[in-house]
This record gives sequence, structure tokens and C-alpha cells, in this order.
Amino acid sequence: MKTFLAVIFAIFSQAYATSEAFSDVIYSNFGPGDSVSNFAYDLGGAEFADPFIIPQGNDVALTAIEVPIDDNAAQDSRIVLNVRADARGLPGDILETVSADVLFDGACFAGGTFNHSCIQTIPASGNTILHPGSAYWLSATAALAGRVDWFVNVDALGIASTRTSSAPVWVFNEESTQGVFRLIGTPVPEPSSVTFILTSIALFAWRLKARR
Repeated sequence: MKTFLAVIFAIFSQAYATSEAFSDVIYSNFGPGDSVSNFAYDLGGAEFADPFIIPQGNDVALTAIEVPIDDNAAQDSRIVLNVRADARGLPGDILETVSADVLFDGACFAGGTFNHSCIQTIPASGNTILHPGSAYWLSATAALAGRVDWFVNVDALGIASTRTSSAPVWVFNEESTQGVFRLIGTPVPEPSSVTFILTSIALFAWRLKARR
């Protein structure tokens, strides 16, 4: 029995270790060399959202979000990021919320050059599964009264949406700068991988029974 359980554990461990080895960028709108504009969304009292689509391939489990942000008011600010479903072209239900203290206090463009220390990695749960070809939104706001800046992309204009505490309905913007972010994810094992695992377990169990 102990041998049987050990083999099962080894099979599952190998399958998931192989999957995790391919943890990678699943979306990014950073410019070349992780460049961003020196313009930023002021998240104090407002929530900004940008859409994204997962590339074709496997389902992915979201493991981290990277954003270029700073607290230029030096008021111990905190950012809140919401991964949202798409609701007919607008930000929809929240799928996952992550938050973090803003670590960098201003000077992201000291000397005219972007300081890459302003790119902050915020871990996600790993439990939110995103589907290839599906549209989602990432929204950002400040949790505290302090001012949080979320830097936008360099040149490209695209779809975005905003709302404020005084006007809580999402407003659609067809041509807007977009907050920059990068999503890190781990591929979820394909059905074929699951089938292989189950077949391997059944075959081992049959062999074990035959020996007896």
C-alpha cells in the first residue's frame, strides 16, 4: 500500500512540477526594455481599468501581477488590483483581488530615465484560472488616502474604463492611454495530462494486483 501511494505521489508531483516549470508571462503591455511613459494615472479617489486577452494555449493559473507604481505623496499608500471578468465590454465581476503597500516613494523618472525599481511584483493566489481567448480586465485603485501613481504605456492608445467614488458607474473610453502591467501565470495541466496520470495509476494498480 505504501508503495502504491508513493508511486501515485510521484506521478502527480512530476506532472505538476513539469507544469510549474513553464510559469511565464501571459500578458504584458510594457514597452521595449520595460519602458513606460512618464505620465501616470492618479489612483487617489478613482479606479482605472484596462482590458486584456489571454493568448491561445492552455488555461493558466494567475500567480503574480507586475505594475510600475509609486507613492509620490509619501503617505504610506497601498494599491488594490482587481482581476475582473468582462461584462459586455466593461469591467465585470471581480475574480481576484490583490493588494500591496507601495514601496517606492517618487523619483521614478529621476534624471529623465525610468527607474525599474518602480516595477512592483504583487503575488496572486494561484487559484484564479484564466482561459485562452477570453477577455478580462485589470482595475487599480488606492486603498488609502495617499496618492498612488500607475504609469501608462508609451505610445499606444486602446480601450480603457474609469470610475470614481462620486460617479461609480464605469465609463468606457475607446482611445485612451493604458496602465502598464504584466501578468505571470502557470499553465494548468491539459486534459491529456490528466488522462495520462489516471491511466498510469490504473495500470500500476492492475500490476500490483496481478503480483498478488
